Amino acid sequence: MLDWQKRNNETQIDKEKDQIQYESKKLKEQWERDLKNEQLEKEKLKELNKHVYLDIEEFNKKELIEKLKKIEEEKMKDKELISTIINREKAFDEIDKKEKVKKIKIKII
Repeated sequence: MLDWQKRNNETQIDKEKDQIQYESKKLKEQWERDLKNEQLEKEKLKELNKHVYLDIEEFNKKELIEKLKKIEEEKMKDKELISTIINREKAFDEIDKKEKVKKIKIKII
């Protein structure tokens, strides 16, 4: 009976070892899958962040270009306004000169 119990006990121990190895192997495989999935997820997030960053950068460039255009348009409007004012003042000066000349001619006559 002892022999039979001994073999039975060894068989049971072997089965438990096999079960432990099997579970260990499964845990390792699961851990490797999880790690791989985590790395893939990180890569996806990294790519997504890269695209978001590029989109933001492109948007900022467009905004800057629009601001520069508006500033340039304002400068041109200011130049036109200044030019118009200068021309108007020159015209008023001409009118004043002509009226002075008329007054002088009238006084002479």
